[in-house]
Amino acid sequence: MRTAPHGVGWQEMGNPAATRTSQAGAARMIARTGWTTAGELLDLPDDGCRYELLRGELKRTSPAGNRHGRLAANVMISLGVHVRANGLGAVYAAETGYQLASDPDHVRAPDVSFIGRERIERTGETDGYWPGAPDLAVEVVSPGDRRAEVEEKVRDWLDAGAGMVLVVDFHHGRTVQVHRPPSRVVDLTEGDVVDGGNVVPGWRLPVSELFDS
Repeated sequence: MRTAPHGVGWQEMGNPAATRTSQAGAARMIARTGWTTAGELLDLPDDGCRYELLRGELKRTSPAGNRHGRLAANVMISLGVHVRANGLGAVYAAETGYQLASDPDHVRAPDVSFIGRERIERTGETDGYWPGAPDLAVEVVSPGDRRAEVEEKVRDWLDAGAGMVLVVDFHHGRTVQVHRPPSRVVDLTEGDVVDGGNVVPGWRLPVSELFDS
């Protein structure tokens, strides 16, 4: 997901009045506390954009492009069907936030994510942000994403306890990069298969199907 540079917004989407209200509210939060909290982020009015909270700093992201959304949906459909059929846990859409740190609060939102059944039963469902990382996080690279930004997201997920991070890139050869802790990286191309391993047991998604379906 492409992130707007600090202090520079993308073209406004949705209701302009709601956008101005949201931005004004965010400015008041930062002025009052020095940084935005996860609770304040959760209470922001819906202005049609997505937000992440990077160590207390509010970051607004533009809505995904068409191909980005389709690829994320391809992963989510394949993953969701397998997870539900085997009772493995739950799959979450792009709007779902995960609080990875506190004071200052750090909230990330991947394009697709999965949490195993045992963790859900232990922690319980929440109306707020999930405390910690998902077991699997999927990031689809947008045209304007910088490599350093993508690498930072991957580090954040792994450092917070994710068992696997997939980076889907349709700009540089239609590849999927698989990251496992502590620093294992496997590059997959068409002809290869994404394997959920011990994170999502039994899940397999051919890279060619991801990009062509």
